[in-house]
Amino acid sequence: MKYSQKDFENYVTISRNLFWSAFAFIILAFVLPTFNIFWINWVSKFILFLAYIFVAISCLIPGFFVIFGKPWFAQAWLRGINSTMIPSTEWDNLSVGLKFLIYLNSIVIFVSMVFAIIFFIVNKGF
Repeated sequence: MKYSQKDFENYVTISRNLFWSAFAFIILAFVLPTFNIFWINWVSKFILFLAYIFVAISCLIPGFFVIFGKPWFAQAWLRGINSTMIPSTEWDNLSVGLKFLIYLNSIVIFVSMVFAIIFFIVNKGF
């Protein structure tokens, strides 16, 4: 076994908290400007920036795990983002199809986020 169940659950928890925090920050960033106070608009932009960072981290981490040869941690991270699609069974007991799905999801999300970051930088961000 390459990891313990506790390690798996830790990655799931971190991933879930990061992803849902980003989601909550995005909602908060779009609700705050409705109060029409100058400094709240700046706070809203900062919160939205944090949300973008959290989403980028959440999308890049599974790809890094796969690239560095730790696909079982990519499985845990993806399970934190979407627990209905990724099973919690050990990596060695997964079918070839599920392993391929984890590899594919990790790489596609990673490449998509890299292109999004490049597009964001080329268009000078906000």
